[in-house]
Amino acid sequence: MIERIGHINIRTADNTFEDTLRFYEDLMGLNRLTSMATPSPDNVWLYAESGRPIIHVNAVKDGEEFSAYAPPTGRLNHVAFDCRDYDLAVYRMQRMNLSFNRYETQVPGLVLLVTKDPINNIVIELSFGADTVLRSDLHASPKADAAPSRTSKTEAAGRVVIHPSEIPPPPVPYSPGILAGNVLYVAGVLSLAEDMRTTFGIGDIKMQTKKVIETIRTIVMEAGGQLSDVTFNTIFLRSLDDYTGMNEVYAQYFNDSPPARLCVRADLVPPDCLVEIASVAHISRDRQGSS
Repeated sequence: MIERIGHINIRTADNTFEDTLRFYEDLMGLNRLTSMATPSPDNVWLYAESGRPIIHVNAVKDGEEFSAYAPPTGRLNHVAFDCRDYDLAVYRMQRMNLSFNRYETQVPGLVLLVTKDPINNIVIELSFGADTVLRSDLHASPKADAAPSRTSKTEAAGRVVIHPSEIPPPPVPYSPGILAGNVLYVAGVLSLAEDMRTTFGIGDIKMQTKKVIETIRTIVMEAGGQLSDVTFNTIFLRSLDDYTGMNEVYAQYFNDSPPARLCVRADLVPPDCLVEIASVAHISRDRQGSS
């Protein structure tokens, strides 16, 4: 969803630090990484899928002063992000019950979605070009359970190829998902950057697991389902030493009636990838959308 920004720095109170991180993770699908320059749990960078740093969040301890350049509700009027996948942005804000406004600009084809970080009172501006907008009706009331429409599907021989627009074409011949009846088969997902060749989150099993499961969720949603519809996962780990770290993240997504699964050690390609997951989901025909 997010394309580019240099980065922004948010200094938030210690007791709202985790909420701040989760807000931007949930809204934008960003991934967190503790600062390499100053490693500490209260100094975290949030990265886009491309591997580019977007937001730097610091926790301000009790008794410390906020920087003069960024007081609590700050001199920071708004933060603008260049984005793709208009439908996904609308879906996420509706799911989070965020109020937002849509603005047509004087620049042909440029549309803005404007919302607010309710924790730190920062205005968030999401900018979309002409090729990514006007696929959803923003004038409808927000619906937390509404899913984005399928934007890329091919029907043949009783099956539907599921390929969300935000997932680049694979470098080898396979489909991200195949919907046959009410059964969705999700191809093995690796933690890859947008070029589909570079590993995202090198050396970090938790970041890679999060990236993989978020991609699986995107594919399942494209077919009209949700992550709770997944009934079976096959997990491949490069090293069983990463089993515990993988499970810590996995449990955040599959903690209520988790699906059946199989976990094995395997050599993965690219070699920097630590985990791969293939899934099967059963999606009610009543919830299978049509584009």
